[in-house]
Amino acid sequence: MLRFPQELQAQIELRRPEVEQLTGQVRDDVRADDLIGVTSPVERRFERVCVGAGAWQARMQTALVQCRQFDSTIENLHDWLERIDRHLRAVEPIDLSACQARLTEQLSQLQVAISRV
Repeated sequence: MLRFPQELQAQIELRRPEVEQLTGQVRDDVRADDLIGVTSPVERRFERVCVGAGAWQARMQTALVQCRQFDSTIENLHDWLERIDRHLRAVEPIDLSACQARLTEQLSQLQVAISRV
């Protein structure tokens, strides 16, 4: 699922030797003073990209964990609602024209059914 961030991190790591080799060659070169001014910003920028990619990957990982937790919570809620729905369908319909005693009995049965859920 986190394929893109992993690929980005792999590409960054793949380029690291090139950046290090370039900066190493420049330091060894006779024109090093002139070129160090050019490569130092590149090196700093590359390091910022690496840090940014790592932070982005960490945020994506956190979001993935939160999504899994949310999915689990929703699934539990769905199961609970399904159980309530089954219990409610099992309870006989309430006839509002019935006598007070019958209505009280049906209310008690409904409360018992709900408490089981």
